[in-house]
Amino acid sequence: MRSAARVRLAPKPRANQPPPPPPPPPFRLAPAAVAALGSHPDASSYASLLSSLSRECLASHARHPFDASPPRARHSQTCRALHGRILRGGSPLLGRLGDALVELYCKSGRVGYAWSALGYAGERASGAASSLLSCHARSGSPGDVLGAFRYIRCTAGGRPDQFGLAVVLSACSRVGVLAYGRQVHCDVVKSGFSSSAFCEAALVDMYAKCGDVPNARRVFDGIACPDTICWSSMIACYHRVGCYQEALALFSRMDKMGSAPDQVTLVTIISTLASSGRLDHATALLKKMPTPSTVAWNAVISGHAQSGLEFNVLGLYKDMRSWGLWPTRSTFASMLSATANMKAFVEVTCHVFTARSVPDEKLENSMSSSPE
Repeated sequence: MRSAARVRLAPKPRANQPPPPPPPPPFRLAPAAVAALGSHPDASSYASLLSSLSRECLASHARHPFDASPPRARHSQTCRALHGRILRGGSPLLGRLGDALVELYCKSGRVGYAWSALGYAGERASGAASSLLSCHARSGSPGDVLGAFRYIRCTAGGRPDQFGLAVVLSACSRVGVLAYGRQVHCDVVKSGFSSSAFCEAALVDMYAKCGDVPNARRVFDGIACPDTICWSSMIACYHRVGCYQEALALFSRMDKMGSAPDQVTLVTIISTLASSGRLDHATALLKKMPTPSTVAWNAVISGHAQSGLEFNVLGLYKDMRSWGLWPTRSTFASMLSATANMKAFVEVTCHVFTARSVPDEKLENSMSSSPE
């Protein structure tokens, strides 16, 4: 015998139940935005207003880096309202207008709307494509950037500008895909951005981090006036593959050309000097730095420890602490390995436990070699 189908009855309304809230009112543009458009807005007026809102959105995010949701939501609503007005007015999303619309969608966090607008922006919307690539670089992984670039080039038929290509090259260097980076290099040449400072620095960095030293040096030698990023990338490339003499020669050439090294370059040179056994030069360069970082101190301390200069290690550590810098696990690992056969081992061990640093494998191996 079949069971009767159960019928779910609607709940009875309660006597004191409050009425449902009214629907939110439709979003309206701010009076300032309406006044900026004028009575007969054209594509140029919309593009100017969208660019102004993008700058305002970026400024609000800079003022509130950890809580930018309310301003971004407001700008997103404004962008959608303007997008609707543009479509109703029949203005095509080409050129500067399409770039400005996609940029505001990206700045307000609406990536899906930005992709939708890119489909109407045409093949020459280079600024719109670059805005999307930069948005994925800020919020996603390098793989997302490469996937977005592949879709833009192969499916949408767009061509990013020099800034977008630099973003893609940076993603290639982070993932380590040399073959893909070479294809992007071809795009840079075909697009006429070979002399762009952004693309030049990104190409040197990409080839350097992918281990292609000859191509990195070839691109570097073709730059008329290398900036600090190019110098640092090329020097780090030589240091990474163990070509210490080439790295030091390039640093000397950088100094002769009057280019001021940054912290990254100085730390790389200090590590190069320490690795090549020139500990006196490394220590002298370290003390010339106005604000030496912990990484620079670790390089010098590790170099002295590996060279068997145990008596200098503890002095360097005390100098580092006098600068107000807090040691890391690498610092303690170098000190413990250097002072394993010295009376200072007990003092270093006390520093380790005072710093409340959780021992990792390096520290455990160093402490296990202590004298009984």
